[in-house]
Amino acid sequence: MTETVLRNEIKIPKVGLGTWQLTDREIVKSVIKQGYELGYRLIDTAAAYSNEISIAKAIDLAGIPRNDLILSDKVWNTSRGYDEVQEACKKSLKKMKTDYFDIYLLHWPASMKLYSNWVEINAESWGGMEQLYKDGLVKSIGVCNFKKHHLEELSKTAEIMPLINQFEFHPGFSQT
Repeated sequence: MTETVLRNEIKIPKVGLGTWQLTDREIVKSVIKQGYELGYRLIDTAAAYSNEISIAKAIDLAGIPRNDLILSDKVWNTSRGYDEVQEACKKSLKKMKTDYFDIYLLHWPASMKLYSNWVEINAESWGGMEQLYKDGLVKSIGVCNFKKHHLEELSKTAEIMPLINQFEFHPGFSQT
């Protein structure tokens, strides 16, 4: 599979194995094993998917070496804030039985429709992400579903800009 190189020189596959809605342990085990055999090296999950433990077990049962994978995880909306983001990451690392994530993402921005202080919330959460990166718990940090205005506001306070902005894109939902 083809790769892309992030600004921090980390190489990641352009296509990954998404695990949203994969919660049945037997199906997770089969999908992870078959995906690896087909050449997938990036496995994308999130705290909100409730499958981190099953994925870790499936990787172990398949005998896949950790350094052969790019593991991507996401912090959920209920863990916004500097300390909350760090705690969420540490919980997910434990569930995934790994010392680090290759990619760790804020799953959604705090939106202006729901939070009058959305700029501050996103900046504080991003500060927690930057610290995880500096501490070596994650190799690359990024965001999901951030729009241009979210990124513009974040750029005013961020020490490290997101290396990735992951967003949903498929034949049933082609965003312009």
